[in-house]
Amino acid sequence: MVKISVLKNYKMLPSMGQVIAKTIPPFWNNPSRKSRHESCVLSLFYNPKSPIFKPPKKEYLRCKLIRGHKRILRQIKKCIIPAKTLNRIDPSNPSALRQYEALRNCYYRNADELDPLTETVKGPITDGRAKRKSAWCEDIENSFNMSFCRSYFAPNSIRESYFLYVELIFMELDAEVLCDKFDFHCCREKNHSGECIEKWLLMKNIIQFDMIRELDHEPIVCSEIILPNYGLDKLKHAHSEMISQANM
Repeated sequence: MVKISVLKNYKMLPSMGQVIAKTIPPFWNNPSRKSRHESCVLSLFYNPKSPIFKPPKKEYLRCKLIRGHKRILRQIKKCIIPAKTLNRIDPSNPSALRQYEALRNCYYRNADELDPLTETVKGPITDGRAKRKSAWCEDIENSFNMSFCRSYFAPNSIRESYFLYVELIFMELDAEVLCDKFDFHCCREKNHSGECIEKWLLMKNIIQFDMIRELDHEPIVCSEIILPNYGLDKLKHAHSEMISQANM
């Protein structure tokens, strides 16, 4: 049985086995099962700044990812390789640099369509407030709600570049790095285990595929995907560790 770490005054995180069991059989034709699956995956993570157990909200993820996606496209336009926030790239990682180049190529193929969509003032009212004239706010969404997100991901160029963007975020398959990027944690241990890698792969699937399908769009899977140079050993270790735990 998979061991679950416990922190005093915190609710227990569900095990990987508990989450995976709730994702089988396929659930995409059943809205309630979709929601349950996403909630189960989100429940594997928590906000370390909160005094009580608090998984990240889906709205928080949407907001963070869309803002990051728009920002990195603006950075590409300015020939900037990001060094901070969710978008940061390790310049010593050749795989990450090649994936960044793939995203860059996607941007330049679609720059005429992407440039207007990635402006700060094209977000909800909460974004770009200082740059937006009050008269522009009449038909603008108040937040990163379903209506805004559905509209944002409607163009094929946005979904294609977003797919590559998520690949870039997860190019360094390191739990500590991903915790820092997303501002929430996958476990409460000092040293991450193979189970943490499995959790982050579930999260990647949620934000790359499920989040798009929930908006009534289909993800655009790109061929320009670079496999990470490092992280593969951790992934192999994660699978072997899960198998050994399952046999205990």
